[in-house]
Amino acid sequence: VYTMLHLLMQIVDPVFAEGEHYCLQVARTDDPNAHVVHRHKEAKDITHQYLCALGNFSGATLRQHSEGGGKHFDMNTQCRIVRMDGRIDHEVVFQHFKGVRFGLLFYKSFDPKIQAPTPKLHRPRYVWPVEEEVASDED
Repeated sequence: VYTMLHLLMQIVDPVFAEGEHYCLQVARTDDPNAHVVHRHKEAKDITHQYLCALGNFSGATLRQHSEGGGKHFDMNTQCRIVRMDGRIDHEVVFQHFKGVRFGLLFYKSFDPKIQAPTPKLHRPRYVWPVEEEVASDED
């Protein structure tokens, strides 16, 4: 499975995938009360991350909050890959969740090519299967 997901990352972002200096986290959710992803940020990330959700589920949305507060971006990551910045507050919002969700997260806390953390990505983007901006609650 890792080899298949690495090949996918090579297609989505060859520079990010180069050297395989990223972590892949897989989380299974079938009960949102047992697996809650509260609002948090990834302080040790050094660049953006990629997320995708697979499975037969409904009622789960990835939310990235703006750094200044006030607005947020809700993302449907089911069978879609989104590029966002985990160094900015984010969470998974569950509303009337049903089914089984597998969350895939590709992130970096080390890469010898990156000497200092990259600038934060303030607006998430869908990158696969179609590239487009994620609308905020104010758009």
